[in-house]
Amino acid sequence: MAYSDIKSIRWVASKSRAVKAALKDYQATITHLEQVLETSKKTDEKAQAKKLHHEMVQIKFVKYMHLMMDIPTFVTATSQQFQIADLLITECSEAINTFYTQLHVLTVKPGQNLHEFYTEFDPSSRMHKGVRLNGPLPKDFHEDNDIQTFVSKMGDDILHRFENLAEPPICHFKVFIIT
Repeated sequence: MAYSDIKSIRWVASKSRAVKAALKDYQATITHLEQVLETSKKTDEKAQAKKLHHEMVQIKFVKYMHLMMDIPTFVTATSQQFQIADLLITECSEAINTFYTQLHVLTVKPGQNLHEFYTEFDPSSRMHKGVRLNGPLPKDFHEDNDIQTFVSKMGDDILHRFENLAEPPICHFKVFIIT
């Protein structure tokens, strides 16, 4: 697996697969990076491996990778709603509100994957899936301001991006919705 900047991957499904693969192969990847650091004679290869290793063994990195496995489900569902052929502009607000609500739930209760992180990480040994992690210890989910702030800001950004759907003239198109 070749790692690159995850922001350079274009589609949600590709990002999801990349994060899923990174999580699945996490221990093997860390072991490989450590072997490169020990055995490689190429300084540029060693430097790149050192940088990747340093980032990937941070508690925050692993925690956010788990969170990023929970979010694409909502993004994909919203994206699919937007691709419906007979979607009216006024129905977009409903899809955005549903997405926002799903994100908001992640500020109250961890998603399945983030819950897995909190369950599998051992704070006393700092071990997660056979890898010793570095960085500040994570707090209990309900005290974890990093996650709360990140997900809240994401939700706020989504609402802000689509706030004009609730303003005239777009909101006046609701009269055409027959229920």
